[in-house]
Amino acid sequence: MPCALTQSLLDDKCLNFAGGALEIYVTEFDNVLSITASDASGVTAIELEEGKQFYKYAGVKNSISYTDVYTKSDAGSTSFTPTVTINLRGLRKEVRSELQALVRLNVIVIVKTRSKQYMLVGSGEGLEVTGFASLYRD
Repeated sequence: MPCALTQSLLDDKCLNFAGGALEIYVTEFDNVLSITASDASGVTAIELEEGKQFYKYAGVKNSISYTDVYTKSDAGSTSFTPTVTINLRGLRKEVRSELQALVRLNVIVIVKTRSKQYMLVGSGEGLEVTGFASLYRD
């Protein structure tokens, strides 16, 4: 039996919508002890191990994006691939070292959008940082 649709997706605030993301907050997936959430209010609390924290990454205008890609195979299986992209200006040595450390970790990310909404990404199994590239110009 096919899945039933549950709501219309009409956005009557289209002209007031501010797309894109302002900043992201990142911590190691293993730092998370619990996440409190409900269907009505979404995530209301995230408890971390003592001494652990989220680290803030803020980009310049239009430098952070978040996308969800849903894919259905011919065999009927579905997959969900969230992608968070951030372009940082001026890759100093300490920033480059931090990014190299992130590539080796399983992380959880909070995305703050321009419309002041927060989205939690990777809460189920964490996210893998698949790489980063550095661009140097004279």
